[in-house]
Amino acid sequence: MRKTIFLISLCTMALTAFCQPKIANNSFETWENKFGKVAPVGWLCDSLSLANGSIKRSNGGSDGSYAVQLNTVLDQTNIVSSVIQRDDSLSSIPGDLLFDYKVVNNNSLVNGLYIEIYFKDASKKALKDFQWSSTGNTANFASGFMPIDFKAGEIPKYYTLRLSYFYITALAGEYTIFDNLRFAKAGSVAKDKEMANLHAYPNPAVQTLNFTNQPKDQLNRVRFISVDGKISEHLLTNSSLDITMMNKGIYSLEFVNSANQVIKRQKICIMP
Repeated sequence: MRKTIFLISLCTMALTAFCQPKIANNSFETWENKFGKVAPVGWLCDSLSLANGSIKRSNGGSDGSYAVQLNTVLDQTNIVSSVIQRDDSLSSIPGDLLFDYKVVNNNSLVNGLYIEIYFKDASKKALKDFQWSSTGNTANFASGFMPIDFKAGEIPKYYTLRLSYFYITALAGEYTIFDNLRFAKAGSVAKDKEMANLHAYPNPAVQTLNFTNQPKDQLNRVRFISVDGKISEHLLTNSSLDITMMNKGIYSLEFVNSANQVIKRQKICIMP
């Protein structure tokens, strides 16, 4: 259940937003009693973590009333990560894994959310696996994604999804909250090569942000969302944008088409 930590830069993420079916629980809305504590329905939970309150229901999720909170837990003299796991089947090839999360760290910039997903084919033979980890602190819910893609002939039928709070230096009062779990529209990322090539660069960016050439109906404007939730929207008249007036930091960049639909998201770092 314990995995090596994978640190992935927030500056290289991208997110395709389509119809997004939930995976389970309507975002952790349904809970039941296990080992004398409440646990999310449909998820396997470690009894030690439940007993110590390391896995618990959190009020005020990003979608609905509840989310799941994951902390570290003391196991005799060792501090370990709480873990929840779901095993399920698939009716179609999924796109990216989408979710909302926030991480509360005291002093560490590397402790946080760790996600693993393992796919199997129809015979339950291992097919492909993916990992994702957060970094830093996100005081408000942020949109996250794990890019998932399959080659021709790779048809996943089952998956195991594992969520945990990873740590390097365990400090009291640190945790992550996870909610609004869903896949992108089935097969959308793998089938739409043109959309997959849509991105902003360089990343990090200093004075100018450039965009890959796209038809006008696919990219009309962009929207910057800061970590504190402030929004700045810009109409695109060409393939570049002057960002000298923007504050440095990490933004969620939304690509918006002429029909006012968010067609893709990407994490962008703006440097001074």
